Amino acid sequence: MNISRPDTFIDDLQEIMLETLESLVETMADGECRASTTGDPGLVLEAQVPIVGEMEGVITVRAIESVALGLAAIWAGCEPEELETQDALDTMSEFCNVFGGTAKTVLPDATSLDMPSVRAAPAKDFEPLSDSVSVSHDLGILEVQLKV
Repeated sequence: MNISRPDTFIDDLQEIMLETLESLVETMADGECRASTTGDPGLVLEAQVPIVGEMEGVITVRAIESVALGLAAIWAGCEPEELETQDALDTMSEFCNVFGGTAKTVLPDATSLDMPSVRAAPAKDFEPLSDSVSVSHDLGILEVQLKV
């Protein structure tokens, strides 16, 4: 179902997502941030959560493995080298839930979030994210895309 929304609605939604991303990264940056030295720089971790119902779309969060392991370590309160790829995928999925929950506060009532999915694959297997928001900090780059 396609629903026509004024450009200001989409702009407002993207602004809220950007503020959430900045807040999330700022909160994490209060801890000691460092990327993993064991992560594969050629491996990309991605999580997606579909938006379904009156308005449909998808939220995507993507980072290289070393960055995702660093983020997971902050959440788990441990060193990145203590974690495995699945721990980082779980963290990326949680990030999707955070962004999804934020988006849901401004989406129509008849809109919900589906189950997130995650994948890890070589960078060459991913299409570039168009219109994504990228945040760069000590850990590296975290990309978030909202498509509605």
